[in-house]
Amino acid sequence: MVLDMNYKIVPLEGEQTYAYLIIICTPYSPYDYIGDISKNLDAAKQGTILVDQILHVGNTEKRFMTFQFNGNEINNGDFVSVKKDSKIRKLTCDFLNDTGLVDTPTLTSIQSRMIKKGIVI
Repeated sequence: MVLDMNYKIVPLEGEQTYAYLIIICTPYSPYDYIGDISKNLDAAKQGTILVDQILHVGNTEKRFMTFQFNGNEINNGDFVSVKKDSKIRKLTCDFLNDTGLVDTPTLTSIQSRMIKKGIVI
């Protein structure tokens, strides 16, 4: 796992759909970090990367994006939907709660309280 002050890289072992979860830790677009993120990924672990940009766009339909990692670079970003009961959403909510990032202007006060109580959004 790589934690940069701008994003967190979580390898998803046993996950069939995605090789990594990238949690953006700032209110900025994931495109601001794509080059840096690709340098921190394992070249041998190619595949689809899921980016959670909740602190950039909030808990909206544009929260999740997928990109393809070919072992060298990341490309082809598309928005995707992730089910409400997904373990991926739980990973992000736990991370935001553990790091104190849950108290940001991007999340509503209700969303922040939900995450603090352990409710996955």
